[in-house]
Order: sequence, then C-alpha cells, then structure tokens
Amino acid sequence: MNKKTLWLLIGLISLTGGLWAHDVWLVPKGDYLELLYGHETPEVYNPVKVTQFQGYDQRGNLIPLEKKAMPQAFALKKNPRAAMITLTFDNGYWVAVSSSSPWLNVTEQTARTFPAYSNPVKFHKSIYVWGPALAKPAGMKFEIVPLQDPFKASNFLPVQVLFDGKPLTAAKVEYGLHGDTAPSVISDAEGKAMVPVTSHGEQFIAVDHSSPAPVPGQPRKSYTTSLRYEPK
Repeated sequence: MNKKTLWLLIGLISLTGGLWAHDVWLVPKGDYLELLYGHETPEVYNPVKVTQFQGYDQRGNLIPLEKKAMPQAFALKKNPRAAMITLTFDNGYWVAVSSSSPWLNVTEQTARTFPAYSNPVKFHKSIYVWGPALAKPAGMKFEIVPLQDPFKASNFLPVQVLFDGKPLTAAKVEYGLHGDTAPSVISDAEGKAMVPVTSHGEQFIAVDHSSPAPVPGQPRKSYTTSLRYEPK
C-alpha cells in the first residue's frame, strides 16, 4: 500500500463517523409526512435515495402508502390506517479527497476510482398507533424494536436492537437528540436496552453500526437505524 492510499484510508476512517451519524426521520406536516435528513439540522437530499418504504396497520399487516411529489424531499400522504411506517434510505457513495476536504457524494463508478470510499445506509421506523404486533421485528436489516407500547412508557422504554435479525450487543443506543451531544445507553448481550423517555414531545432513538475497516477497492458500509414516536 503506497503512502497516498494509506493517508486516504486514515482520513476516511476518521471522517466516516460524522458521515454515518446523519439520521433520517419522518415528521408530520399538514396532510403528509416528510422525511428529514441531517445530523443536528436537516439538509437537502435527493428523494430517490429512499429505496424502500412500507406501511403497517395495528395487526402488523401491510397497507398501501402513497407518495407525495416534492422536488427536494421524500414525502408520503397520511394514511389513517398506518400504525407504523418503515423505510430504507441508501445515501449512495461518498469520498473524501483529503482529510480536510468535505465529503463528496459521487456515483459508484467514480467512487471505485478511489482507494477507499463509504456507502452509508439509513433505516427508519415511525410508530403512530400501538398494536402488539409492532413489538415483533419488521424484517429490516437494522432495526430498533420497541418491546412494549411506547405511548404508555413513562420513564423508560425497553427496546431491542437487531442487525441482520440478530441482537446487536454493546450497541450505543442514543436518544432524545439528533447529533453528537445525544445521551446514550448500551445494549446488553440480547441487544436489549432500557431507553429513558425524555420530556414531552418527539421521542427519537438511534443506533450506528459499521462494517470492518475498509480495504482498497471496497466500500466501508455504515448503517444507522432510528425509531421515532410522539406521545399524544
């Protein structure tokens, strides 16, 4: 490995944390739900990055969801039957020209010309109405499963973090805020954690996970999963 390759790899590893820390989350706006993307504040993104979305009723059955056309955001028309919505956001391929330069979102073909590059993928789950079926995994690659009715949780919400359907041990489960200052708890050997319920309003929980350190020619795969609900 030459010095240039090694230097770029070090820069990629040091910067990837900030890149994957970006979250996605659905927020109600009038008669629709808009997906926000960002770290501490929302940022502009390409709506085509949402590669999958599903709606579920209280019994866990799939229900139809209709997209709302927006030029610089992904949005869904509200469906009163939707108890839970899940989605996948593939953030594409990113490269850093130097350790001090900003990340660039490029095509996969361009990314492969760099000795190292990143492919962050986000998974999100919003819950609107509780049903016992929602305490079961939805089959996402990376997800946070609430183990009881979140709308009745007063001090703590028990959750389980799953990656590829298996418990994620020692995961840093952040809650309450978007960004580096979010407090956190650690999941146990079963991927379970007791997440404190913050003040009234939006409750947001997120976990990051990544593949092993990248090697030249292969992307660093980084994943974020989040769960949002808002007590009435």
